[in-house]
Amino acid sequence: MEIPIELFLAGLGVSLGLAVFGFCRNPQIPATIVMGGMFILFLSIVTTEINMGKIPITSVVSGSTTTYTFIDNIFEFTEMNKVFFSLLGVMCMILGGLMVMRD
Repeated sequence: MEIPIELFLAGLGVSLGLAVFGFCRNPQIPATIVMGGMFILFLSIVTTEINMGKIPITSVVSGSTTTYTFIDNIFEFTEMNKVFFSLLGVMCMILGGLMVMRD
């Protein structure tokens, strides 16, 4: 699924916010760390391409009007990028699970 970079970063920010909230509270809340890891893992599984905006490739000037032609700037979110991002989510889930077992 192709998603815009803003949505991808917003999802990443929410999940990392959950994980940080789980670490910083006193007492710690491991369930939020697990939920943050699950959200990161879900985001890495469903994302195949990240749309980074548009790039102008040509421009045509006609009088006082300039017309631009744009192409999408696509980042292929596959292979090792996807694997490392998935591992980040899995590590958050394991860490939260270990904290739950400890209590």
